[in-house]
Amino acid sequence: MPIVRKNQLENLEKMSPEELAEFLSALPMGQESLELMFDYIEDVLDVTGCDHTLGITMQYVMFKGLDFPSITSWLQANGGYCDCEVIARILPAWNKFFHSDESE
Repeated sequence: MPIVRKNQLENLEKMSPEELAEFLSALPMGQESLELMFDYIEDVLDVTGCDHTLGITMQYVMFKGLDFPSITSWLQANGGYCDCEVIARILPAWNKFFHSDESE
C-alpha cells in the first residue's frame, strides 16, 4: 500500500519549531520569493483568467531563472495543479499561517 503524503500546508500549525524550520528550508524557493510569485500569479489571473494550467507560474519561474520542476512539484503536492488553484488553495493556507496577524 503506498504511503499517502499529507498536504504540508494543512499541518503548519501542528509543526514544532524544528519541523517548521525544516519545512521552510525544503521550500523550492525562498519564502519571500514564493510570496512574490503568489502576488504575480494573482495579478495576472485578475487580468487574464485561468486556462487551467500552470502557465502563469511557468512564465514567472522561467523569467526569474528558477527550478520549474521542483516548484511545480511542490505546488502540486499542496493542491496547486493550475494557477487558479495555487491562489485558491495554497495562498489562503499560506497566509493563514504566515500572515494571520495582518489585517486584510
